[in-house]
Amino acid sequence: MENSLDAVYYSQQVPKNPATLTLLGLIFDRVYFPGVHFPSSDLDQDAIHREIERIKHSGAPIDISTAQLLQCLDFAPHKKHVEDLCIFTASNKDTFGKVDKGAEAIAMELERLVFGPPPPNFFPRLETGYAKGIPGSKTEVIRFPGWLYYPANALIFASKNKIPLINDDPTLPVPGLGGVSPKNNAKLLSTILTIESMKLVLPEIPALMPQELAEFRTESRPHTKSFRTAMLKLSKELNAAIQSDAKLADVQQAARFMAETTVAPAIEELRGFIKSPKRPWHKKAAKYAIMLPSLALSFSALPTNLQIATALTLALGELVDLRDAEIEKDQKMKRSEFYYLLQAQRITSPK
Repeated sequence: MENSLDAVYYSQQVPKNPATLTLLGLIFDRVYFPGVHFPSSDLDQDAIHREIERIKHSGAPIDISTAQLLQCLDFAPHKKHVEDLCIFTASNKDTFGKVDKGAEAIAMELERLVFGPPPPNFFPRLETGYAKGIPGSKTEVIRFPGWLYYPANALIFASKNKIPLINDDPTLPVPGLGGVSPKNNAKLLSTILTIESMKLVLPEIPALMPQELAEFRTESRPHTKSFRTAMLKLSKELNAAIQSDAKLADVQQAARFMAETTVAPAIEELRGFIKSPKRPWHKKAAKYAIMLPSLALSFSALPTNLQIATALTLALGELVDLRDAEIEKDQKMKRSEFYYLLQAQRITSPK
């Protein structure tokens, strides 16, 4: 949709926790999870909970793939509440999730960035994807790409669709995959402007469970729709205020100024709605720990040689002129793509 604010979730196959899900739901219209499939029907939550407990207490070590499987199982019964927000792009026909062409090369490079170069005569093997039957159902199955194949998939999806990445795992590398200039890019500019504006006006709010978040999004839709439409319109002014070679930090500063001078006075209605003491989330915030959102532009450098850079370039079909002398001189390929590092700080609310 032209007037929607979208993102691609990079870290893993489902939102890591309720705090992440709440922030995604507050800020974005839709968040994509490339290559993942969840059933849409009602599921047996008790049977799923028993299976989670069985896996936890089976005696087998809980590695990162098993931990992500447990999070997918835990999320499965709640998916129905956030279907308008969380868009899982695979179908039930994709046996182990839908893995894009080129994901293998990127996944292997992510493995190298996480663990370092492998020792001699050691060849890492990564699981492409998984399928897990839903407990309590004879037909329903969760299907998703493996640990490093998933962020590789997300990187490709974001690049193809020119949608910003959202990451809440600062330890997970994000390789650079080609330049995207903010100038004349309405989606990127409106995303930056919206986040800077939201940072000004979002009150303290607790992490919401999926059903609570669904209720919040339904009730707040008239307010958030007009707000996001205004962001898209204001992105034209932001575009005019920046140079064609502007760095993202400069764009962020210009957006922050616009948010403080133009946006903030116009969104008191949205602020008032969220802070209304009649709302159930406000009452919950008075009793429990509250959540402060933090969204920051983050960059990563990709240690490269010509072989690695070429592998990543070919994986995406990008036509980039890589010269040996330039790579030898610089020894690294800096990111010109950007992503947002999304984090939630929890503090104790006043008694």
